[in-house]
Amino acid sequence: MQMRGRSNIFFAGQITGVEGYIESVAMGWIAGVNAARLALGRKLIEAPPLSATGALARYVSQAKTKNFQPVNITLRYCSRWQNMISVACVRT
Repeated sequence: MQMRGRSNIFFAGQITGVEGYIESVAMGWIAGVNAARLALGRKLIEAPPLSATGALARYVSQAKTKNFQPVNITLRYCSRWQNMISVACVRT
């Protein structure tokens, strides 16, 4: 997770807004890889948007800070599943 105002600063772990060991490791992995890639002058990576890590990264980076709550990885944040989950919730 790259700082918006200073692109040479990356955040990892719970400070990014995730909760849990797996989620913190995932954000740390992306931050570490991207810090190394930036230092080497390479293009930064992003987790695929349909992956759990990509969905989580998108959620925490686009969340409204007024009502933000730390989150775990769930299918709810994967755009591929959002329609299916919404329909299932309405039916129950």
